[in-house]
Amino acid sequence: MKKFLFVTCVGFLLVFAGCSASQSDEADTINKFFDLIDKGELDSALEMAHSSVDDVYMQVWHANFSALNSVEVKEVIFLEEESAYQVALLITLKEGAKAFRWHEEGLNFLLFTLEQENEEWRIAKIANGIVTKE
Repeated sequence: MKKFLFVTCVGFLLVFAGCSASQSDEADTINKFFDLIDKGELDSALEMAHSSVDDVYMQVWHANFSALNSVEVKEVIFLEEESAYQVALLITLKEGAKAFRWHEEGLNFLLFTLEQENEEWRIAKIANGIVTKE
């Protein structure tokens, strides 16, 4: 009986650790994406998109993120109910850039959905907004 309990506990810990590691890897993907954008390597950042992202979305992402002068990730939170990450960003816009995705300079929020492809986490969806609990 003790052996069964030990094996069950170890199994639970391994599953739990795997979930945490996965979320950490996904958060690292989001941070890398914005690090590349902040360094002026937008094309490299967009290469992190999942293959399911079509050309129209890629053009929209390019237009939106090319408006940024600087971007800093302030927080990445996994939202279980949405199976997505809420990302808090501190941004500045390039002079004369159109801010059609961005609310204003300063703190902005995006929702990211990631999917695995070839054993790497890829960005599948990006949406505006903050998820609030009522």
